[in-house]
Amino acid sequence: MGLVGIPFLIILLILVGIGIAMGLVFCAVAAVLLTAGVVSASAMIGVLRGSVLAGFRALIWQAGALAGMIAGIAIVAAVRFFLETWLEGAWPWIGGALGGMAGGLLIALLLDFLFRHLVIWLEKQRA
Repeated sequence: MGLVGIPFLIILLILVGIGIAMGLVFCAVAAVLLTAGVVSASAMIGVLRGSVLAGFRALIWQAGALAGMIAGIAIVAAVRFFLETWLEGAWPWIGGALGGMAGGLLIALLLDFLFRHLVIWLEKQRA
């Protein structure tokens, strides 16, 4: 009876492996599409405004929000894994995403400030 189950176990493991591989491929494709969307949206803003700096600023803001959201979710996952603090539910994940996005936007604001003043300083040096 146990020998009959072994082929089914092998087939099951192969199918699970194929499913994991397909999931990783789909995640990679989604990451590439998300990156392409952020870059193309920033390029479009630069073209519509007629300024490379405006496109670069849009890229900084979008990348800051996206990276902050990913970092916030990763922090919630780490805290839940290591400390087992929160109960089940979606609210810690939503709070982590929103808090991370706020932090990412704050960093983007600081980088935008630095780049603006760097451009002003470089224009003064060139003149």
